[in-house]
Amino acid sequence: MKKKIYLKKTRIIIFLLITFIFSTGINTVDSFDYNVSNFNANNSNLDVEDSYINYIVKENDTIWSIVNENIDIKRDKREYVSNIIELNNIKGNIYPGDVLLIPSY
Repeated sequence: MKKKIYLKKTRIIIFLLITFIFSTGINTVDSFDYNVSNFNANNSNLDVEDSYINYIVKENDTIWSIVNENIDIKRDKREYVSNIIELNNIKGNIYPGDVLLIPSY
């Protein structure tokens, strides 16, 4: 009689463990899918609102000279320079051959 009770307890524990693992896996996949779709939605908005130009830095180029070539007179150049620095994660100097993303508004 004890053997049957032991087998039933083991089966119940295994069943509960499998159910727990399965439900946790579904929640994990579901939250991952939400994050990916949310990320794609955010990126699609960026693509529609902002477009970028790949600019190859030439000899004697500075960020300010690049801005003067690529910006409308109506825009604030300081803000544009700040956007380029932030977008390209520039910590110091730029060198010929560097490729910069330049926002085109």
